[in-house]
Amino acid sequence: MRFYRSDDLGERLAWLVSTIFHPAVLVPVTGLLTLFRSGLDISGAVFFTSLWVLCSVLPTLTVASFVSETGFRVHRRAERWKPELAAFLMSLFTLGVSYWLSAPELVLEAGVLLAVFIPVWSVANRFDKLSVHVGAAVVSFTVLSGTYLNPAISAICAVSVVWSRLVLDAHTRAQVLEGAFLGALIAVSFISI
Repeated sequence: MRFYRSDDLGERLAWLVSTIFHPAVLVPVTGLLTLFRSGLDISGAVFFTSLWVLCSVLPTLTVASFVSETGFRVHRRAERWKPELAAFLMSLFTLGVSYWLSAPELVLEAGVLLAVFIPVWSVANRFDKLSVHVGAAVVSFTVLSGTYLNPAISAICAVSVVWSRLVLDAHTRAQVLEGAFLGALIAVSFISI
């Protein structure tokens, strides 16, 4: 991980916030704490969180990043949605493995949610470079608010991620808002299950 090189203190602070609250950190920690709170023992929570992160979430983030940063486009109709189809199939595969391993009901419900939203996120990312950082922050801090984190602290953390992405010029305001909207939709869906 390279250190962000800038003489501007604000930019360095923004880089630090984006690094600490990276989706690859927030998603597993939120999943782990949620499963642990549901009554699953720590080894089971670690196992099922690792399974989903390694088999579905990280590959999808990699695909989304590749598509948005390289401008990857496949023009032939038959191949156009390959990355999104791969994300959807990875989600279904992981859900099937979780079911086969007799995962707790919460794992399966969260898995169904991810199997729906992972391809939705990938498709949305193809048309506009959504802020995955902001989306993951909104999901994580909404889900953890009131149980592990004070709601005010959760809100401050989420807003700091929004600020960091804008200061680093990683996204436009519209892309940050789109990421926040989709993140809020996922968080509300997860809380309601």
